[in-house]
Amino acid sequence: MSEVVKLEDGTFTVLLIKDRKPEVLKPYEAVKEEALDRVVAKKRQEKAQALLQALRKEAKIENRLSQVLAELTPKTEEKPQEAPKEAPAKP
Repeated sequence: MSEVVKLEDGTFTVLLIKDRKPEVLKPYEAVKEEALDRVVAKKRQEKAQALLQALRKEAKIENRLSQVLAELTPKTEEKPQEAPKEAPAKP
């Protein structure tokens, strides 16, 4: 029986090991394809990151949000406000 083990969710448990199996290494031929895929994926990721950094370095970014919003906002005609009319004097 194991010592008390704290799990990731904060609970505690005790483990009972019923069987142990020795570690078995898979032969190279069995994992060759997977290893090659991992190396190619890593190289591809590194090159993509390098390209992305180069593009960001060369990029010219302009903030034209206010200009675009002004162009998209419908223009309304402003009516001049009239002064309130005075009520006629009572006789």
